[in-house]
Amino acid sequence: MKVWMFFFILAAFFAWASLAIDCPPTDISPTPTDIEPNQVHFKLLCVKRSVEGQSLCVTLSACDPDGNLMDYRILQGPDGMQLTQDANEAALCWIAERGLWYIDIEVYDAPGDPTESLSDRGTLVFIIRKANQPPVFGGCR
Repeated sequence: MKVWMFFFILAAFFAWASLAIDCPPTDISPTPTDIEPNQVHFKLLCVKRSVEGQSLCVTLSACDPDGNLMDYRILQGPDGMQLTQDANEAALCWIAERGLWYIDIEVYDAPGDPTESLSDRGTLVFIIRKANQPPVFGGCR
């Protein structure tokens, strides 16, 4: 019963994440068994699959009910990941490296006084597989 509930909650996160973040679906469906739940430190925002060596970009959006300006920052992520911001959106771009990556992101309002800045945090999961290699003729036998 507990295993069934885990997968139900994980599926609910995937459904919620599709509304909260621009993460277009890929032709490879994520499988919950690939993700280690103990590595998801904050809200699960997105699970994205790709192939190593490809450029991978994800758009993040947030809103502040008070209308304060916001900033984003990477709390944990792979080297070479770039974060660009514009108004209430940010984009994470990276040349994908093979492996299972957990990226922790924070969005915080910047009302001018750092002691009054509030934040929200989320985790993205990137599952990067080995790129398909072309066949090589080795002769006929």
